[in-house]
Amino acid sequence: MRERILEGYHPFILPFTIALGILLVFLFVALVKIFIKLPYRERKKLLKLLNPEILIKTIKDILTDSLLHIKIFKRNPLLGYMHSSIAFGW
Repeated sequence: MRERILEGYHPFILPFTIALGILLVFLFVALVKIFIKLPYRERKKLLKLLNPEILIKTIKDILTDSLLHIKIFKRNPLLGYMHSSIAFGW
C-alpha cells in the first residue's frame, strides 16, 4: 500500500497549525487573567471544583447521561441508541 503522507506533513497545514497555537495561547492567557481578577472567595470555590474526585464524577456523569444516554437505554434500547447516535454526531 502506498504511503499517504510521504514527508510527514504538507506545508499547507502550517498556517492552520500556527493559528491554532496562537488561539490556544490566547485562550490560556485570557483564562488566567479572568482567574486572577476573581475575588478570593470565588477563586477558592473554583479550585474546589478542580478536586480530582469531583472531576471524575463530573466526567462520568457527562459520559453516561449526556453522551451514552444510559437511562434512556434502560427504558428503550432503540431510543437510547438513537439519542447516543445523535450525541456523537452520527
